[in-house]
Amino acid sequence: MSVLKNKRSVSNMEFYHNAIMLRKEITLIHLLKEDTAMSKTKMSRNEIEQKIRDLKTRLSCQESEIGDWKIAKCIEYSTLGMEPPYDLQELHGQRQLVRDEIGVLEEQLVKCKEDGIPAEEQAV
Repeated sequence: MSVLKNKRSVSNMEFYHNAIMLRKEITLIHLLKEDTAMSKTKMSRNEIEQKIRDLKTRLSCQESEIGDWKIAKCIEYSTLGMEPPYDLQELHGQRQLVRDEIGVLEEQLVKCKEDGIPAEEQAV
């Protein structure tokens, strides 16, 4: 005969399960708060320019997982009539996200320059 949950003590397995679930929730809440805090921080013009350079490097770098070299490799395989080694749709999607982020940052940079505030003082 089973005992109602509120009439029995918590088993070791149930305790660990609840602890793991609680830890996941706390981590998620912490990450969401951290993400919100980061989005509220203001970037200077220099920081925006550096972020743009970093993102452009990510697109062109030989070590990057979304670098130009993967596109070149796919073109090479296609030219030879072979199956491309990478999923072009997925690769394009990842690269487009980075390009979109660059576009947003470049718009912020233009706004900074139009306001005429020095790079160290400007915040977006």
